[in-house]
Amino acid sequence: MKRLVLIEDAPWRAEKNLLELKEKGVEVEKIFFFTKRMDVPEGYQNLLSDLEDVLKVKIEQIGTLDFYRKLDACYENDDLFILFDLNLDDADTFEDRINVQYARSKTDAGKGKIWFYTTGGRELKSMLEHNFREQLIDVIDFTADNQLFWDMEQILEIAKEN
Repeated sequence: MKRLVLIEDAPWRAEKNLLELKEKGVEVEKIFFFTKRMDVPEGYQNLLSDLEDVLKVKIEQIGTLDFYRKLDACYENDDLFILFDLNLDDADTFEDRINVQYARSKTDAGKGKIWFYTTGGRELKSMLEHNFREQLIDVIDFTADNQLFWDMEQILEIAKEN
């Protein structure tokens, strides 16, 4: 089964999902915490530390300067698949987002290797569907306690692909 690499600017929002994936046999290889800030606020550091303890997974900071270098190591590993939160940075346009640029830099936009999800509404989901056909993971819910829930069946299918 392929292992998951998550890139998220608030990975604690995916805690319940990640725990469920682990229970279903999908190993979380690594979580990248995307931030443009060099100094992470203490509140975020605490949330990240708590998440590492709960998931028993290393969380590594990633930014615009080391994005390609760090992700390429994961991308080149055939045993891994990459899941991006679409809303990582504050880019002015869809095309300017670092993760969109990264996916487009890969053969066939990383199809079979890179997937996206968004809680950003219909317009962003439509742009993802148009630009990354069959690379979209549905967000089933985003709860009041700040937890997002992906379509587990989609992720399980991806993890089981050879």
